[in-house]
Amino acid sequence: MATSFFYLNVSILANDFQRQISVSNNFLEFLYSANNFVAFCIPIIAYIFFALTTKIMLFIVDMNMENNYEEKININELLGYSFIPLLIFMIFYFFNLAFLDSNINSIDDLDKMSFVFNLTFNDFKILSYISWFLIYLVLAVQLVLNEKIEILKSILIVFLPSLILYGFKILFGYL
Repeated sequence: MATSFFYLNVSILANDFQRQISVSNNFLEFLYSANNFVAFCIPIIAYIFFALTTKIMLFIVDMNMENNYEEKININELLGYSFIPLLIFMIFYFFNLAFLDSNINSIDDLDKMSFVFNLTFNDFKILSYISWFLIYLVLAVQLVLNEKIEILKSILIVFLPSLILYGFKILFGYL
């Protein structure tokens, strides 16, 4: 929930920047509200996706074995630890936006802005990708170290569902 809270607040701050650049009207206000709702839901949906697919994959991996992985493992605890890198990133991003002393008049002004450690919006985009990847990596490492699941199985459990979804995205993107 904390990650969703920071996603929402980053969205609110980004909407404020957008208001500075563009003329406000009722339709844009509706879009800002919809954007805030979606931003709040993204971490929750990701958490549910990881919880369900991890349970399903644990069941599939364990079908011919006597380990009963899906019954022994506390998925919520593993995912709680896995989302910490994303939470840290969102806190850092939020405070960079919240304490920004800049008057923004155009999108070019946004591109020229720099934050703590001279980071730009493109740098934050890369850091976002890294923090999302760390969710996968931390979850896989926890399965190996804490739950004693083999490395290859852990990688399959964690990465395969997202790779399948990405494959569908590519497939249907060409249709």
